[in-house]
Amino acid sequence: MMMKRTVPQPALLAAAMLSAVVILDFSALQADAAIVYRRGDESAISGEITAMSKSELTIQPSLKSKPAETIPGNEIARIRWSDEPATLNLARTDEDRDNLTKALEGYQKAKAEFNPTEEQAGADIDFLIARCIAKISLADPERREEAIKALEGFTKLNPAHIRYYDALRWLGQVQMAASKLSEARVTFNLLATAPWTDYQMGAKTSTARILLAEEKYDEALAAFEAVVQLKPGTPAETSRQHEAMLGVARCLQAKSQHAQAIEMLDRVVKEADPADSAVQAEAYVLQGDSLQQTGQAKDAVLAYLHVDVLFEKERALHAQSLYNLSQLWAAVGEPGRASSAASRLQQEHPNNEWTKKLSGAN
Repeated sequence: MMMKRTVPQPALLAAAMLSAVVILDFSALQADAAIVYRRGDESAISGEITAMSKSELTIQPSLKSKPAETIPGNEIARIRWSDEPATLNLARTDEDRDNLTKALEGYQKAKAEFNPTEEQAGADIDFLIARCIAKISLADPERREEAIKALEGFTKLNPAHIRYYDALRWLGQVQMAASKLSEARVTFNLLATAPWTDYQMGAKTSTARILLAEEKYDEALAAFEAVVQLKPGTPAETSRQHEAMLGVARCLQAKSQHAQAIEMLDRVVKEADPADSAVQAEAYVLQGDSLQQTGQAKDAVLAYLHVDVLFEKERALHAQSLYNLSQLWAAVGEPGRASSAASRLQQEHPNNEWTKKLSGAN
């Protein structure tokens, strides 16, 4: 079957192959040995955490001749604690590999095994558990209330923890997925108080998505475009800008301006880092949606296939892609592949909204 649309980018294909109820105050914690890993290059600093707030932590390197270093929260990828059980790092690895059910079991086991001498270490595990449930819930609606409860509990008990703003970000996403728009707006307003530009951009884009969900298309478009116009200075800020561009495309789709939406989405696919899987996957799904609406079924199939082949880890978007493939393969003369896509959707995403939609269609 010949398809005229651009084939998957080489870089993308290469990437594919390859308990008391108290509020904890961490501003004056006791020194605790840890290894702090930075985002991006994964460089690490080993030493004693001597201070922590919701926006930064200070670590005194093990080599005492080196000065203490203060690290902003948005630069921290993860923290390994000196007395943590081995099961905790195994769970982190499972989460990185998108083995979320196994990761959650590992985090819960580590929490039961771990008796940390410092409160911030135990709270860190609570965050990891809540984040893992949140990731699961974005593709499984039956877990969303559980995720919201876990994230709300963390933010209420740990308002001065370095994971506070990350917990807000996940909480807002789950609230939006659960159609709790008023609650999500409050959460994203709190996230907007973070001292980092990338988090502020993300909060603005998320608030614009709420406007879009409320069908306030002109307001949403203006809010997305305001973020697009910002000049990013870091890879994280660039990713937030691309998320806003996806929002612009969604607004154009809502206005049935599919040609303009496809143009914007092509730009995102070209400009975004191939490793930015969430952005890339959403761009291809939206591309497929607009191509369907303009009668380009073969090209739409190719767009959805990008998500199936390259970005399966983006579970909610993967389920959406499989659903669309189950409908489109037959339209392009491949009924067997349509049945295969439907079977995979039911097996891999049994509780997803798109699986329920498929059952309703059948």
